[in-house]
Amino acid sequence: MIDPGLVCEAEFAEFLATATRLAPVLLLVDHVDEDMSTEYATLGARGAVNRSASGAAVITAVRALADGGEFWTGAAPDLEPEPDFRDVDTLSPRELQVLGQIARGLTHGQIANRLAISTHTVDTYVKRIRSKLSIGNKAELTRAAILGTLSADATGSGNC
Repeated sequence: MIDPGLVCEAEFAEFLATATRLAPVLLLVDHVDEDMSTEYATLGARGAVNRSASGAAVITAVRALADGGEFWTGAAPDLEPEPDFRDVDTLSPRELQVLGQIARGLTHGQIANRLAISTHTVDTYVKRIRSKLSIGNKAELTRAAILGTLSADATGSGNC
């Protein structure tokens, strides 16, 4: 996958030509229109996916190229809405502490030790956080904290 915005515009055609000799190239772009698709295909790219596309759309694109096909998409109608983490204020202080520890990369066992609770209790807090914030996985939980939705004192730094 190549982001054309990260390659010098004057060198992009040569860079893309070289890359396409090594492997199928999927471009990560802001938008794709018919003219752009034609230009990229002429340069050897086998597809382009919108940088705001859902993970599922990116996986579909990669699989299409891996199977020898192409994948050209614009705004991708299957885009999942970007999670809104502004509901963090619905979390209890302890849930905020657990979320902060997850953001630090700690395992459930490590969080339990730091907060002097059981791993089962950590699991329960994580389930509640996911439910309240409509978050599906730990990566999204970490992202919620990293995006600055938590105040500095809510990360549980006092318990380190």
